[in-house]
Amino acid sequence: MKKPIRTCPQCGELVEGRPNKKYCSEACKGLHFRENAGSECFVLMSTPDSRDEEFAPAGYEEEQEEEEPLKLETYWQKREREEKAQKDQRAATELHEQFCQIVKEFLAVEGRQLAEKPVSEFLDQVDELSNAYRQHPYLKQATSLAPRRLKELYNLQDTLCEVLQEIGRKSLWRSKTDSYELTSKWRKQLRSLLIAD
Repeated sequence: MKKPIRTCPQCGELVEGRPNKKYCSEACKGLHFRENAGSECFVLMSTPDSRDEEFAPAGYEEEQEEEEPLKLETYWQKREREEKAQKDQRAATELHEQFCQIVKEFLAVEGRQLAEKPVSEFLDQVDELSNAYRQHPYLKQATSLAPRRLKELYNLQDTLCEVLQEIGRKSLWRSKTDSYELTSKWRKQLRSLLIAD
């Protein structure tokens, strides 16, 4: 079998020895690397290794580019959802505190003779809270007590309106005051709604 003729890439002389030998001498080898060091580095850095392509799945880079924005978007969506949940919780807590204050006051004056002005002022407070409760963040949740509390606020409004009407019906020589009595069932129901969710 005829051996292939090999020449030194640096000086062009015939290369003898082992089959994988490229240069005729160590001097030529060193000189060749020094002279071509910059261009070879550039080639190595700029040319991708074909072995990487063998093991990388097709379209790998494209998939990575698509995943990055998706992860970022998911993170911001999660953060926005958490911030909204905290905001809703604060709003619900504030509304519940106002509800407790109104109901406690309503229970405290039960059976007492009330004049027109205090009843009217109290009715304004109940009206204002009822309007705010319509925007309650948990109003449409099945497990929330917000719908029941709103319904009770409407019942308070009705009761206070009746008291005002009775006071308005009284003649000048009669006392311009009136009171209301709660059933034990309603009283118990109102107290149960004072407990936070």
